Amino acid sequence: LASIIFTIELNKRYGGGGEKVMGIRSVAVSPGSVSSDIWRNESALTQKIYRMVYLTPQQGSSTSIAGSIGNLPIDAIYLQPYWHPFMR
Repeated sequence: LASIIFTIELNKRYGGGGEKVMGIRSVAVSPGSVSSDIWRNESALTQKIYRMVYLTPQQGSSTSIAGSIGNLPIDAIYLQPYWHPFMR
C-alpha cells in the first residue's frame, strides 16, 4: 500500500500533473509469489508445492521489467503478474 501511495504522490509532484514538470514517472510493481531461494529452509515437500504453484523467478521479474521499459498507459500505477477479474 505504501508503494502505491508513494507512486501516486511522486507522479503528482514530478510526473507532469503538478507545478514541477520533470518527466519522472513512477509505477509500483509486485513480483507476485515467486518460488525463489528464499524457501531453501522449508521441507522438500513444501518446496515442491511452491515450485508447482508459485511463479518462477523469471516470471516474477516480468513486472519489474515491464514497469521500467514497457510502453504502459499513462494512468498505470500498479503492475502485478496475475489476472485480476475485478480490475478494469
